[in-house]
Amino acid sequence: MTKQKKVAFWGDYGGKKPMAREQVYFLKNEPPRLLYRHPPSVTALPESRRSALHESRRSAFEIETRRIRATWKLLLRKRKKSGGRSWVQAYQDIVDIVGSPLTWPEHICSERIHNKQRVRNSREHDMRFLLLQKNLRYGQRFYLSLFLVSNGVNPVMIMQYFQENGSLKYDAVKSIQAMFEEYKQRSEKSREWYSFDLTNGQWETMDGKRKRWTTS
Repeated sequence: MTKQKKVAFWGDYGGKKPMAREQVYFLKNEPPRLLYRHPPSVTALPESRRSALHESRRSAFEIETRRIRATWKLLLRKRKKSGGRSWVQAYQDIVDIVGSPLTWPEHICSERIHNKQRVRNSREHDMRFLLLQKNLRYGQRFYLSLFLVSNGVNPVMIMQYFQENGSLKYDAVKSIQAMFEEYKQRSEKSREWYSFDLTNGQWETMDGKRKRWTTS
């Protein structure tokens, strides 16, 4: 099909945000097709526009964070209704030790730090959603179990909650039990593990040393 016309124009980027450049091909007898779209360089904007842009992005980020928290609270209410008293009791036993998940730092839940900037975290790595999720994969159950046990939750309570929540598949129980045993014995392998310490507010190894991130 032959190209009839190529048009470059500035499209509205929404509200007071700066407009984004869009390259569009108009094909014969067809609606326009968006080929690519990219925002203008932030450094090319005046100082006032740059400040407004950063503030707008921060506001949008905070709104999304509040929306994710509201989604989690709705999911928690559904789990309490469907899980019954036994699930609520197992959940409350954990919350009494580590506190309400809504008080956990956002950068281990809906956000994460990447290159010293806040970026959105996926549900697969959101500690709050992992606590309510069923059939956890290996990495998820290891991540969550290590976080709970390193913050003072008894392994027996963790296994009881996992059973009530349906967090583990049939072949995952032995894997978690082996991990707890290595953690208890402080093996050479377990000393390299690290998790977030809620009391100290930082990532620490199992020896209590602060985890220092290095980039290659």
